[in-house]
Parts: sequence; C-alpha cells; structure tokens
Amino acid sequence: MTAATAPAVVPAPRRPWNRRRQTATRSVVLVVASLAVSWWLTGNTELGGILGFYLGLAVCLPVLTFAESVRHGRNVAIDRVATSAIIAAFGAVLIPWASIFVTVYQKGSKAFHGGYLTEDMRITPSSEALQFGGVA
Repeated sequence: MTAATAPAVVPAPRRPWNRRRQTATRSVVLVVASLAVSWWLTGNTELGGILGFYLGLAVCLPVLTFAESVRHGRNVAIDRVATSAIIAAFGAVLIPWASIFVTVYQKGSKAFHGGYLTEDMRITPSSEALQFGGVA
C-alpha cells in the first residue's frame, strides 16, 4: 500500500483578478509605445488623419503586446494579444458612434435655445429660423 504525502509547502492561491502595479505599468508602457509608433507611421507614411492613426495603433498594440509577452509563455502571450485585439476592436466600433454623436451635435446645436423644451410650434411657421419654436 502506498501512502500519499502532502508537499511540504502549499502554494498560496493566486488572484488573477487583482491587478498589480507592475501589470498596470506594463499596460501603460505598451499603449504609449503603440501611440508613438502609430504617430510615427502617420507622419512618415501615407496613413493620414485620425483613421490612419487608429489603424496604426490597432496594428501596433497587438504586435507590441505579443513581443513583450512571448517570454512569459504561449498561453500568456495568446491571452494578452487577444485582450489587446478586443480593445482595438472596441475602438473600431467606438469611432463610428463618436462620429455620429459629433455630427449630430455640430449640425443640431444651432436649433437648441433656452425655450427649446418648453415652447411649441403652434404659432411658429416652418419657414422660420431654427431659433424659434420647440418640442413641447
């Protein structure tokens, strides 16, 4: 009969959901480096404007994350690259929404005035300027 022996030292359980200062510092350094590379690409290549800058950032962030995390092992590298790719995809979804909100604000802000919510359109003809009438 064999007896099972317990190891002399029982490792303490890890809490992966607690972010350490080192993890936060690494993330900030990777984002800053990706921003710098993206800025350089925008200035020295045909990528122009905000979308070119974002495209450079969306490519650089996963690549730099992979280069930094490959020394920690395959699973860690895959996890960090997937996280950075999801963050880049979130930015790709956020850009059209932000564009819509900015456009609506720019074109519609002329119609807002002090009585916009309290006045109505009963005596305001449709040919009047946008500063008259409201939605009440």
